[in-house]
Amino acid sequence: MFTPQFAIDLANLGSDGRSGALRPRPVGVRDLRTPSGLRVRVYYPGIYKKGARATSWFVDSIGDAALGYLHTMTPVQSGTLGFKVIGPLLRVAANALAPLSYAHVPGVFRDLEVDNGNDEIKLPAIVFSHGLTGTAEEHATLFAHWARQGFIVSSVQHTDGSSSRAVDADGKPIYYQHPPGMKGSDGMYPADFRPNQIKRREADLSAMYEYMVSKSEHFSSIIDSKRVVVGGFSYGAATAALSAATHRDRYAACILMDGWFNLDLKSIASCESDEQLPFPEKAHADGIDCPCFFIGSDEFAHYTHLKKRTDSLIAKCSHPQTESHVLDTTVHWSFMDLVVWLSSASNFVYRKAAGVADAQHSYKQLFEMTSSFLNKVIRP
Repeated sequence: MFTPQFAIDLANLGSDGRSGALRPRPVGVRDLRTPSGLRVRVYYPGIYKKGARATSWFVDSIGDAALGYLHTMTPVQSGTLGFKVIGPLLRVAANALAPLSYAHVPGVFRDLEVDNGNDEIKLPAIVFSHGLTGTAEEHATLFAHWARQGFIVSSVQHTDGSSSRAVDADGKPIYYQHPPGMKGSDGMYPADFRPNQIKRREADLSAMYEYMVSKSEHFSSIIDSKRVVVGGFSYGAATAALSAATHRDRYAACILMDGWFNLDLKSIASCESDEQLPFPEKAHADGIDCPCFFIGSDEFAHYTHLKKRTDSLIAKCSHPQTESHVLDTTVHWSFMDLVVWLSSASNFVYRKAAGVADAQHSYKQLFEMTSSFLNKVIRP
């Protein structure tokens, strides 16, 4: 079975995020649904059992994931004749030919028993929101790493149309919703489109939180509700910030990876407004009380309005343990498992496509720095 070497290297990082572990601590994974039907994938410290099944990156298959990217990134969208013709062929080809379809996340196995030391020990948890047009599957190695440090990590698959592909409670695919006035869609782009959508995303995140803390037969009894961290990437970072600003006593800490904290309406030709808006507004207005870890890309740091808005939000997060960092020579997609999926070619591809000096080193830094922050503020 093919597994990218870099994924193995990441699995062998120690509890502080640095190299040195003799072998990966086993991680369990369960695919669950909230009472409302939201899909949740959970990574947790596990007790290995003989015959346990290894876990792939994809909840369904790489072919299903490819259909989501086809719809989102090309003119061949769901419902069109082209999608009906090309889609099945792409799905079969991806499942049969893509090396990643045969890969598994190193040291991660399905449905293991939770390793919490003993029945009286409760574990800290992380609830995570994925980015726009993305999926939670794009961060599996990071989730597994956090689980090896003793966290129960749950990721929600948003069903509001912001994911490249999700499924509803009946298993029907939900593809990315292109906003009005964009990518061939009719009408004008509404200035309140994302502000309204992020409220639905936060509701998903809160539903997952409530499920994990109080309703999950597998995890609620062993989660320490006073040590829950909220996190997210890009749009997910904005979603996490909104959740932390809304539920001020809920979270012990917040991890915000390359956050989308400014709405640049001026750049959207089909929008009547030319405003630069704080995003999400509530987080910018009220700030966040718990310790926050901001880690961003060099790319986003060079967007004038976004940098100004990010700096403003950081200033509103007044907890003394709040940190902010920018990773040198990185781009937005330096924070995803694409670095892992490209395997030995990742450094070459990132360097040629985006000028990133060492994509694998930057990704490892993300692991090290988030680990250090979590160890300081949560102490599993």
